[in-house]
Amino acid sequence: MQIAESLEISVRTVYRYIDALCAIRIHEPLALKDRIGDMAYGIAKHYESNPV
Repeated sequence: MQIAESLEISVRTVYRYIDALCAIRIHEPLALKDRIGDMAYGIAKHYESNPV
């Protein structure tokens, strides 16, 4: 449970920074947001084929 809570805080923090940076029109966070989405998809596919 602790790990889940700390990960949730970290993800929320990342998205908060991405939104703030996008608001001031910095384009790099968009690429970061795409990479985070790709990583999340990869993790989901991993657990789909190898459930814990």
